[in-house]
Amino acid sequence: MLFFVLAACAHHSVQWAIDPPSLLSPKVSEVAIVVADARCQPMADELARAVVRSGIRVAPEAQTRLLVNLCSVDIRRDDQGATLSGGTGGTPMNPVRMLRGAATATVTIETLQSPDGMIEGRGSRVRNITHDGSSLLVYRARLQQDVIDDVVGSLMLQLRPEAIEIRRRWYSSASPGSWMDLLNQAVEAERGGDCALARRHAEAAFKMTARSAPRRYLEQLQEDCRRD
Repeated sequence: MLFFVLAACAHHSVQWAIDPPSLLSPKVSEVAIVVADARCQPMADELARAVVRSGIRVAPEAQTRLLVNLCSVDIRRDDQGATLSGGTGGTPMNPVRMLRGAATATVTIETLQSPDGMIEGRGSRVRNITHDGSSLLVYRARLQQDVIDDVVGSLMLQLRPEAIEIRRRWYSSASPGSWMDLLNQAVEAERGGDCALARRHAEAAFKMTARSAPRRYLEQLQEDCRRD
């Protein structure tokens, strides 16, 4: 039992947050949201709500404008899809009934009426349906809202993504030059924003031991580390 206690005390976690690249400057505190045509109004309404939730005010007179354009929402019935693609529960005589939804929208970012960039958001969903008639209208409405939400979510990930919380293992009793010490140095490099150095330290630790910790850390770096 003593061995497990010592092992548990040999390391702890360190935690910090990074801000992913954002197309909207951190200095932007308000934006105007405008639409190219009526088809984009549902997208624009949801985008406005998401922008407000992120802490940015929506103001018609703002110097930064988000022009929502090239919007498309497609909801269609597909009773053969699951059967032909090997889905479960359907047969040629009694196929699974489903709705497929897809949506896209483009946002042009403008400052003082000068374009700064353009981004695209996409969303797609599939929903099984069990009843026709009036229930079908409910299914369609819910699916349409889902794909619009997906489009807005993908746009917000580019406009003003939320901070990413990073948690790493720290070896408090690492001997100088050991694989644990190398991992500690990798964590310090990552916290400082030097991902290339963090990877070199982690790869050196990986070559020194058969333990899984260096491999897992390299996988975490691949997923989370800020690109240089």
